[in-house]
Amino acid sequence: MAGRKWVIAVALLALAAAVMSAAVLASSRAIAHFAGTGFLTRLADLALSIPLGLVVLYAVARALRIEELEMARRALASPIARRLSLE
Repeated sequence: MAGRKWVIAVALLALAAAVMSAAVLASSRAIAHFAGTGFLTRLADLALSIPLGLVVLYAVARALRIEELEMARRALASPIARRLSLE
């Protein structure tokens, strides 16, 4: 049973990653089409596309109810919350 659950989790994560990839690719191509491919444009592309990818991945994973998402969120948020409460 655990093997089946693992396969489903990997498949759902792969789906979320594919949607994220499509969003980042579309964003990157749109920026290149409208603003060119100079150094500053590519830098802006990174500044926009990376956060977009994270947001899309999180949203799709949440919509798919991937359980590991909540564990990862807690693992990342706990150290930050501890630091903010100590200062």
